[in-house]
Amino acid sequence: MTTQTSKHYGNLVNGEWIKNDDTFVVENKYAHEPFAYVSKADKQIINKAITNASNTFREIRMTATERYHILTRSAELFKEQKEEIALVICREAGKTINDARAEVDRGIQTFIASAEEAKKITGQGLPIHGQPHNEEKMAFTIRAPVGVICAITPFNFPFNLTAHKVAPAIAAGNTIVLKPAEKTPVTAIKMAEILLEAGLPSGFINVVNGYGQDTGSVLLKDDRISMYTFTGSPNVGKEIKHKSGIRKVTLELGNNSPNVIHHDTIDLKRAVQLVVSKGFSYSGQACIAVQRVYVHRDIYEEVIDVATRLAESLTVGNPELETTNIGPMISIEEAERTENWIKEALNEGANLVQNG
Repeated sequence: MTTQTSKHYGNLVNGEWIKNDDTFVVENKYAHEPFAYVSKADKQIINKAITNASNTFREIRMTATERYHILTRSAELFKEQKEEIALVICREAGKTINDARAEVDRGIQTFIASAEEAKKITGQGLPIHGQPHNEEKMAFTIRAPVGVICAITPFNFPFNLTAHKVAPAIAAGNTIVLKPAEKTPVTAIKMAEILLEAGLPSGFINVVNGYGQDTGSVLLKDDRISMYTFTGSPNVGKEIKHKSGIRKVTLELGNNSPNVIHHDTIDLKRAVQLVVSKGFSYSGQACIAVQRVYVHRDIYEEVIDVATRLAESLTVGNPELETTNIGPMISIEEAERTENWIKEALNEGANLVQNG
């Protein structure tokens, strides 16, 4: 692998990238060398970001047509810069280049769908004429933007899951303070750069970087934030829910994905192939990855045989190579944790049928 010059990224406040000397390293997960240096957002920067988002929400209201055009233009720019974005994902997340490209494609569709929804936001008429004294009256609801939304995103889908939070928020007319995962912040920074390039007024997107416990705790204490949207661990989700009070919260937390292969499966090889590919995809570091498989005893040995051969055919290595199926895990600590789970399973009676 060719060593890349590490770039220094800042925090985005009111359209300006603010850098400081208090940085953290974003590692190239395969090469184990610095990929980027990112400035940490201190309390002052976070306060400025929230103030800017709050002021922008009060002072600027984009029309639905304007929001549609900005989101559509963003999707077009993502298409033009797809390979560059995919390479960033590949390097800072360790995701294979093919999976990284697929993630960018999925994120583009998220922006396109959000753009269309920006034109469809409407209320609802309510039938009240059947009640006494309401015969000549009508009732209806109107949907209005929430305000400042704090979006906290995970490392495993740094483009698409950021898109899931940012694009709908813009479509509905909200302003955003984005806190990306510290292990993969550059992808989100690239997204913010492109949003500004597409014409998004600067105050609609602010980006603050840092570690979850430090940056997140400051964000949770500010009452000017009207809503929190978080994807990540259940423990952090519980803390956000506990400290957010009566403000709106959306949480996407952990999962435990079981799969069942029954003896009457029409295409057994296809079923096993899907289980293996979805189990090893991004080294299993996704809540939608296959985590448990229940197999009918009549086909158990056949499933083990097919799964073993399929697993042996997978290539582990440099995620930038198109022939690679499995790249590195997000950190050495996570790799060790997974290895310990395997040891624990073996100690409890599991059989190791394929050893790397």
